[in-house]
Amino acid sequence: GSAGFKQRPAEPSTISMVMIARDERGNVRSCLGSFWEHVDEVVLCDTGSTDGTVAEAQAFARERGEPDKLVIGRFEWSDDFSAARNYAHGLASSDWHCWTDLDDVVVGAGCLHEIAESVRTNVVCFPYVYRADRGRSLTLGRPRLFRPGMAWRGRVHEYLEYDRSSVGSSSSVLWQHRRQHWGPSQSRDRRLLERWLRDEPDSPDALRLARADRDRPPHWPLSSARPSEITAVH
Repeated sequence: GSAGFKQRPAEPSTISMVMIARDERGNVRSCLGSFWEHVDEVVLCDTGSTDGTVAEAQAFARERGEPDKLVIGRFEWSDDFSAARNYAHGLASSDWHCWTDLDDVVVGAGCLHEIAESVRTNVVCFPYVYRADRGRSLTLGRPRLFRPGMAWRGRVHEYLEYDRSSVGSSSSVLWQHRRQHWGPSQSRDRRLLERWLRDEPDSPDALRLARADRDRPPHWPLSSARPSEITAVH
């Protein structure tokens, strides 16, 4: 299903898939393989990997015969996810930016160009199937495809800031989260949130996340998702 589309222009739009990553070598091939042939540029910004994540991505690009399609960036980690994402998107050169994490796979990526070429809005949201433990999952509507120039906000559980009056949606493509264990990331996220609150005790975003952390059900990861973004719980 889709909303907010127009007729296809004569010139096809280009798409950059943008990622930040650290020590995700084991996920490189499944993630990149899920969308590689359907985008024009792939930006991988590494924030300090020691496991060969970048080398694995470069090997994948060479094996596909498109080494120049992969743009590698390096960002010195500063306990700020939005700073890393904004830097990564600054390396992208396409008409549209799309984003993923390396522990996601993109299902239906072959539809991305058709959507980019026909959409009337500046942002398109897609379903994100977000796996929690005990076999449960949460489906969110997340902005994934957008015009350059928009900014990420928030040090942890960052979100894209965009004009909510110019948003389309499509279920032709979806993202599936593949993380198996939440413990390490939850500990990291809590540490980043605590630091953020120390540095900016009046930050509305930090305070909102702190409330969400207190109120969330057991065994669910801390998330920046607003209630309006949650479309299904399984």
